[in-house]
Amino acid sequence: MADVLIFCHNNFMIDSDNLSRNFISSGLMNLLRIILGIVIIYYIVERSLFSWNKEIPSIYFFTIQSNLILAIYWILSPLVRKKSHPVFSLVVTTNMVITGSIFIMLIDEGFTDKLYLMLENKIISSMVHYISMASSIITHYMMPALALLDFLVFVDLGTLKPGRKIFVLIYPICYFIFHLIYSSLSGNFIYPFFDPDFVGGNVLVVLLTLGMVAAVFLIGIGLVALNRLVQGRISHYFKKLLQN
Repeated sequence: MADVLIFCHNNFMIDSDNLSRNFISSGLMNLLRIILGIVIIYYIVERSLFSWNKEIPSIYFFTIQSNLILAIYWILSPLVRKKSHPVFSLVVTTNMVITGSIFIMLIDEGFTDKLYLMLENKIISSMVHYISMASSIITHYMMPALALLDFLVFVDLGTLKPGRKIFVLIYPICYFIFHLIYSSLSGNFIYPFFDPDFVGGNVLVVLLTLGMVAAVFLIGIGLVALNRLVQGRISHYFKKLLQN
């Protein structure tokens, strides 16, 4: 943990020497990231104000937290040292891929009814319904897709050290610990698949959690490989274009 804190202290800070060059060379991309970051925060705040689930605050959900982390990263990206971009981008993109994937595989495919039933909220006003629908599309589909696109096309992993891939596990593991503490104290489960009664026992919950941790790491490795493939194709395309 000390190494993680030292890394963040040394890298996530204003680089005054490169700040102006970053704005000039990638000003449009930085502006777009800032705008998207503001959009995310807007929908997070809106969803919190009109949340259909009053028992569990919206900020406790992995989706909201991962989108908020993405928004903060995008808004502050012009201030991040260039050599630090690969690590932060890999971490936030991994989180967003998890957000989109779990929603599509579990919640969006027949899991919604069970989730609503477990949260004991069967009546949703039309206004809250439409706000929830809009924020759900933004946070579960659009932002994961845009984060992945940004990572694959605009992030150069040339300075990424092999050992840095392990950083993708920090936030998911912290979230699992937070969920364990919260559910133990409140008796509420943010996600049903962490409820022993719903899944079928504590052993299955532990196995599911370990499987998710392994999957997160594999997603991180896969994203690095995919990024290098896409960046290689882009580099080859521009070299060929210049030769012609």
